[in-house]
Amino acid sequence: MERTGNMVTLTNTGKHPAIGVHVEVPEKMDQLIVSENYIWLNPQESKILKINLESPVIVKGWNLQSPY
Repeated sequence: MERTGNMVTLTNTGKHPAIGVHVEVPEKMDQLIVSENYIWLNPQESKILKINLESPVIVKGWNLQSPY
């Protein structure tokens, strides 16, 4: 995961799809707006998400190679 301002870039560096990938801001979930959430990332695929908060994010999903 790379973060630049309100842009989060997610990249699947694994050999298998990452499914249901989503970002969370635990203390501010009621305020969080994400351009896309619960996405599918194929191996070597990247996706740029726009979020409305500057707070640190947590990335979750099924089949993630390592926690973000």
